[in-house]
Amino acid sequence: MGMHIQLFKRNKTFWIRYSLNGKQYRESLKTQDSAVARRVVVQLEKQVVLGVHQVPNEKYPFDQFWERYFKYAETHKRPKTIQIDRWAIKELCNHQNVQCLQDLSTARIESFKEHLKRSGSSPNSVNIHLRHLSSIFGMVVKWGLLAKNPFSGIAKFKTEKKPPRFLTKEQIEILLEIAKKQGRDLYLVFLLGIFSGLRKNEIVNTRWEWFNFERRTITLTPLGDFHLKTYECRTLPLHSRIEEALLPEHQNEGYIFQPDKTEHHWQYRYEFKTAFNTVCRKAELNWVTPHVLRHTFASQLASAGVSLYKISQWLGRSNFSTTQIYAHLQAGDAEIEKI
Repeated sequence: MGMHIQLFKRNKTFWIRYSLNGKQYRESLKTQDSAVARRVVVQLEKQVVLGVHQVPNEKYPFDQFWERYFKYAETHKRPKTIQIDRWAIKELCNHQNVQCLQDLSTARIESFKEHLKRSGSSPNSVNIHLRHLSSIFGMVVKWGLLAKNPFSGIAKFKTEKKPPRFLTKEQIEILLEIAKKQGRDLYLVFLLGIFSGLRKNEIVNTRWEWFNFERRTITLTPLGDFHLKTYECRTLPLHSRIEEALLPEHQNEGYIFQPDKTEHHWQYRYEFKTAFNTVCRKAELNWVTPHVLRHTFASQLASAGVSLYKISQWLGRSNFSTTQIYAHLQAGDAEIEKI
């Protein structure tokens, strides 16, 4: 299948003109940037060479797909993922007047990508948009509505991967002392983050059933609307600091935080953001977030020589390679001298 793409300008905007399967096509690239226009042409030419470029015959309404997709997502994806999906789609629709799935071309996606960058979005934020939209349009292909995911092959921005920030032992004690004065719940939030590496959603859904004080373990399990990120239960050792705080009030079942709360209208069943930030501000550690506590858990263990594989298991990560960000904290390996 041969196709010659002609690039031209109309009212300062780049367009392309090409013939495919005996039909003439003309499409606005919706950009005045010549570099973006050339990248689109190169991408289209690659698709032709690989034999994956197709022009669908049937049109499928954009809004009809979104309705179908979110019904699917409600039973197959976590609430936070759905929230980001909606955010990404809203940004796309605000920039691109797409009526049908087939209207979303490589040119339009490249234009959308450049729009996000010009609007002040960080490269990482743009990549998050593209990753979620690519996942969404993977369902388009799976359902047979398009022959190819229009987001596949769209290059993401390169971003610098910096080591995660974490608390020193001195900073940990300062935060815990202040948090303890704020009350039992906030103190436990910091303990569970620092000494068990739980994610925020795991902390607020922590249950008494997870704790085995005889074996000194914590076993995270799903319940109701709460699901673990990897959808797999995990067990990790119970740290003495957590045991010391919980054992005096040990119960057999129920939530540790706000046990009588059965309904909530926020993303988390227990929202501690304001109180958490107050503690960090008093400690003059405004950069600390709940996820920094998780990084602190992993970083302190890595610095102490605990294997990265074991840390990965305790964190509940499905991909061991993501734990490599803590490798620089481990002590030097004498085996290097065997060369």
